[in-house]
Amino acid sequence: MNLTFDAEHARALLVISEESTNRRPNFEQLHEPQFWRDDMAPERRAALQKEIDENGFAMDVNIDDIDCSKIPAGLWLVGDYGVYLMSNVTSEEAKAAPVAHVCYADEVNPEKMPTEEWHDNKVVIFGGDDGVEFISAEELDGALEGDKLRCFMSPSHISIYKRTTPDDPAGDGPSA
Repeated sequence: MNLTFDAEHARALLVISEESTNRRPNFEQLHEPQFWRDDMAPERRAALQKEIDENGFAMDVNIDDIDCSKIPAGLWLVGDYGVYLMSNVTSEEAKAAPVAHVCYADEVNPEKMPTEEWHDNKVVIFGGDDGVEFISAEELDGALEGDKLRCFMSPSHISIYKRTTPDDPAGDGPSA
């Protein structure tokens, strides 16, 4: 499903993320050893890695195992009560920001659509469960230059549309 977001709002959320030194990991990033603390005890690191090797994730990993300064700047694409973008910073930073901390997709906006319509669209994208996907600042490069950020999302794929010329409002198609 194609999703459309207000690019100015998304740019403001990205700036909050870029200026933060305390970004938060999503579920997948929790399980990526590159984001773990360098001072983690070797036996803990080995135990978590063993869980990942055996199960694809570590049940015991938690935020205290993460060096949040290693988490890259970007936005979370969230499927929950609607589908929206938010900065990957702490709740306190997001709420203190001078912009609303969520930027709803036009096609899945519970503030502007009947429940059955936005909910049906959300299920098409994320399935019946909630989810959070990370989109890095690099992936957004060139996509936030117009008035709308456009992407395509399915339960298995996200593509960000890049704008290639000033008079190309829709972009040249998916990039990732």
